[in-house]
Amino acid sequence: MPQSNEQLRLQYAADKSHHLPNGRFQSPWPSSTNPSVTAFIKYMFTEYNSNPGWESVKQGRAPPVVPLDYNQIAAPSDVQLTWLGHASLLVQINGANVLFDPVFSTRCSPVQWMGPKRFTRAPCTVSELPHIDVLVLSHNHYDHLDWNTLKQVHERFPDIKVLAPLGNRPILSSLGFTNIVIADWWDETSVELPTGGFTFACTPAQHMTARGLFDRMAT
Repeated sequence: MPQSNEQLRLQYAADKSHHLPNGRFQSPWPSSTNPSVTAFIKYMFTEYNSNPGWESVKQGRAPPVVPLDYNQIAAPSDVQLTWLGHASLLVQINGANVLFDPVFSTRCSPVQWMGPKRFTRAPCTVSELPHIDVLVLSHNHYDHLDWNTLKQVHERFPDIKVLAPLGNRPILSSLGFTNIVIADWWDETSVELPTGGFTFACTPAQHMTARGLFDRMAT
């Protein structure tokens, strides 16, 4: 008899091959490779500014930043997605507003005077967002977990529920968030909102994590 979706999820959740004995993590698939620190530094200093994205900007072919339709955002359809650049998404579903990986800073970097710069300006500011019910973060790279943006999110929504993968509680707590749910692969989190109940699933990704030279795959 075929397994149910829930049986399959529990079976996958029981597999902890992505956990290492030292408390860090790995992508458990043979096809997964992570660039070395030296390769990343070489890319940033020799190849980053020549990638196709920057070439498009130099040639005046950067995609236009479309003004947000605040009337549509205020009265969304049953399921409505607004792309806010890169991996940032505002998902409106059944009356709930869920914000994914918001990054509105000019640079994805520990500092704003150097580091990878946006190809285009951010489409909005945190103050221009509608009320946010849930904040979801995929991982800790600077182009997904943006300190400056998250500080502003916390200032505007101090009690917001935050969902993030293992290892990210310390940085989220240091930002001031208190309503934090941390999940491992295949964990599910139920969230009750005035508009109804929602289930969020933490699914695997073949990627790596780090915010510095010595915390690779610590989350």
